[in-house]
Amino acid sequence: MNATSNMDPISYERQAEGLEAQSVDCQANKEVVKLLIDAAECYFKASELVKDGAEKDRLRTNFSKVLKKAELVKQAEKSFTELNASGCIKRFGPCDGIGDSKMKTISRSGPRGPRSSRELSKKEQIILLQSAKLHGHLFPPWKDDPIDDEFALVEGADLFLDGFDMNLSPKQLESFGGWIRYRDRENFQMRGSSARQDVDLVQDLNTDCSVVAGICCEISRTERGHHRILSASVWPYDRLKDDFVPSPNGKYVFRLHFNGCDRKVVIDDRLPSSRTHRQIHTVDRNNRSLVWPALVEKAYLKIRGGYDFPGSNSATDLWALVGWIPETIHMTSESLILAEFWKRVYTSFIDGNVLITVGTGRITPEAEAGTGLASEHDYAVLDMRETISSKRFLLKNPGIEGTVWKGSKISEDDSGISQTIHDLSLFNEKSSPGTFWIDLKNVIQFFHVFHMNWNPALFQERQDIHFAWDLTDDVTSSTCLINNPQFLVSTSRSADQVWLLLSRHYCTDDGKRIRGYLDGKGRPDQDFKKPQTSNELGERSGWISIYVFDKKGKRVALNESPVHRGSFVDAPQTLVQVDIPADTCYTIVAQQLDLQPRRYNFTLSAFSQGHVMLESAPQALAHSVILKSGWERSTSGGRAESVHYAANPQFSFAVQRKANVTLLLDSHATDKDLIPVNVALFWSGGLRVTTVTRNNVVGESGIYRKGSALAEISAVEPGKYTIVCATWEPRQLAKFTLRVESDVEFEVSPLLPENAGRVTIQLPLVTLRPGFDRAIIPISPERLTRLKLIGRAISINKSNLIPEPKADPWRLNGRRPFTGYSEDTGLVVIGAPRPRPTDQVLPLAPSWGSDVPTSNKPGSAGLGWHTAPPHTPMRISVENGRGPTRRTLKSSGDGTFTTYPQTFRTEDIDITQELVRRKGIWVVVEREPTPLEEKNMTILIEVLADFAINVGTWIYAFDD
Repeated sequence: MNATSNMDPISYERQAEGLEAQSVDCQANKEVVKLLIDAAECYFKASELVKDGAEKDRLRTNFSKVLKKAELVKQAEKSFTELNASGCIKRFGPCDGIGDSKMKTISRSGPRGPRSSRELSKKEQIILLQSAKLHGHLFPPWKDDPIDDEFALVEGADLFLDGFDMNLSPKQLESFGGWIRYRDRENFQMRGSSARQDVDLVQDLNTDCSVVAGICCEISRTERGHHRILSASVWPYDRLKDDFVPSPNGKYVFRLHFNGCDRKVVIDDRLPSSRTHRQIHTVDRNNRSLVWPALVEKAYLKIRGGYDFPGSNSATDLWALVGWIPETIHMTSESLILAEFWKRVYTSFIDGNVLITVGTGRITPEAEAGTGLASEHDYAVLDMRETISSKRFLLKNPGIEGTVWKGSKISEDDSGISQTIHDLSLFNEKSSPGTFWIDLKNVIQFFHVFHMNWNPALFQERQDIHFAWDLTDDVTSSTCLINNPQFLVSTSRSADQVWLLLSRHYCTDDGKRIRGYLDGKGRPDQDFKKPQTSNELGERSGWISIYVFDKKGKRVALNESPVHRGSFVDAPQTLVQVDIPADTCYTIVAQQLDLQPRRYNFTLSAFSQGHVMLESAPQALAHSVILKSGWERSTSGGRAESVHYAANPQFSFAVQRKANVTLLLDSHATDKDLIPVNVALFWSGGLRVTTVTRNNVVGESGIYRKGSALAEISAVEPGKYTIVCATWEPRQLAKFTLRVESDVEFEVSPLLPENAGRVTIQLPLVTLRPGFDRAIIPISPERLTRLKLIGRAISINKSNLIPEPKADPWRLNGRRPFTGYSEDTGLVVIGAPRPRPTDQVLPLAPSWGSDVPTSNKPGSAGLGWHTAPPHTPMRISVENGRGPTRRTLKSSGDGTFTTYPQTFRTEDIDITQELVRRKGIWVVVEREPTPLEEKNMTILIEVLADFAINVGTWIYAFDD
């Protein structure tokens, strides 16, 4: 340092700032440390020269901060040197069989790994602030490391008191003897890693086996010669000696990673004492005076609500304690390849780059007694050994009872040859209580899951994105992903692997719910039963997963063909590892199952060797409208083959310019109740679609899919169109959401049902027989009315249901028409005989007199078209008068005989009293003349009218 003794305080401070600035651009860590120490010396000399107390404190604070920064850089250099010496500076492949492991250089990113460089949006900053509130306390995002003055005991001042007495369980309260500062105990010890003595942590009345097992893993790693990970998380801490130290004023500050970022957790040095021989906090079996593990445990339990925390899994706990990437692999996973798994995990474990615990599933009391394993319990992996004939784990049961595996201690290899004496000596070392060796095959057979935490320093880059997911009123089906949070991810290197971690933020209600305080709606749960299995806990807390799609970073609508589909886990974090090809942008979708209906905060993190980009997936089309409707008894018309297709919900759609249009239909139903659906866009002038032909369909969603359907239609010309939302079968009932998107502005609105505001009148059934191809029936409205006719062919099993048409016209001489109820339509009709239960509407109008279509399964076609067999063209009309002077008012098919795939109908016509008085109004049904061998054809005609009408009797008409 070139500072001279005659410099003033301002000059010293400017020189210190300059040295700090030089350190930022310096590449060599040793030079960085030297520059920072020189800067700290300048700050100290400046503080010695000033007389103002506030100014002196400011300069002393800068001195402490710069000195701490130098210590951290030195510690990071030490960590990197260890990694380099052990040969672990390489890329570690995934543990679930995806991709290949390749050697790659990593950066010196510090003991807690790389930091996200994304600039947070205002919304993300708000999310992080919202997630800071937990269990009535504030855990702010981490800013600056504490200085020594924060822990100094001021003369005359009281010791620091947190003021937060953590919750205890009923069983813990039975032994609770009050909160006592550890300094008040006899012979307390705050011994750290420098002592290099075995620490044997156990749990007793504390039910946090996952926490204790995780701390045991960190201790075991340190005892194997690696640097202490917790050194970057605790203040005060002697970082030069790598040792825990007592806090003079009883205050401890922890930097824990949860709810999206590093956060500040403050505790005092009080611990729960016991009036009995039972212990409420974790203790060292070899030295019960050791207190630092209990302080680490207390800091973590504070963010989880208290000592009554029932435990989670060690991967989740260590993610918060040390910031290492959590991963869970189930023993039954199809992607678990044992040889590959052992190779990758074993190498990483020896190099100190992974912490491992294993968890059991639910075990019966009989099985517990037979195996020595505890039900739903986490065990720490203290060591791994590999010989010619075996692969083994040294496990530790953190329970104070210390039960161990009762299975075989020595196994034979696949050829049946016993292990060598050398092999036996490796596994028969003297072990502490609760520890035991077990081979890989027995771990797979008797344990349920691997929990692992990976060193984030194995990666060069990391990006985090924070988001909220509101499930309060979510009714989206599992087949539709449009409302799920979605993101794009890409890397700067070809064929690079990206690790994606989805983390659900803790909230106060989560802690209460797993303890039984609240039900699913946030109310006191009077009938709570403590979860007995992880599945039961999952049902209470829900599951999360990550789906990966090759969609170029665009939003995904349907749950179809992902590149990778992660397993659902009931933990707060889930990890997937994906190899991303060069010049490829993937879409990442957060998925959930049975999460409680409320708002959640999440963080998605991406870890990579090369530069990684992580952003929200953009909306493909700029304009969107969401409509809610449903299929009811009268509006569920079935597929296009159905004669009721026109009854389906329909919407008018209009664009002024050529547009790209997306239609997404999603039914509101549970997985077991999902129905096949379809959505289509028709040329129809914005009016209701009554007939489906190949020429009037602009685009559709294709096969009928259960739950949801998507139609993506390009270059839609300006005009008015109609959207039809259909089910596969008529009368399939469900609510649905229709999402309409376009790259230009548009208008969309529901269309009223065809019979809205009208009376539906079903005429008596009529049968056209060979040689009798025309029949007429008189109708008489009592006032001016507008009406239309809708007809279709039906099949009747019993011919005597339909009366023969009469030979003479029926005159309206005040006779009262028959009124009845139609089981076919569910409507009250006039002039209709009651159909028999044996009546059956033809599923396809073109197939009367022929076989029903061969395909009746969803997904065989789009709207349901198939080649209809030849059949007789039909026509229905409304005529005024009889004989040569009759006048046709309206006819189906513009007056021509037409083959109709669904129904045949007329347009609206106004019927006045003058037309009735002059010549009468007649409904006419006819078909082209047919040969005598033609089959009978039964016709059902409905009249949609503004008012009720009188109806006569069908007659065959030969004189017309």
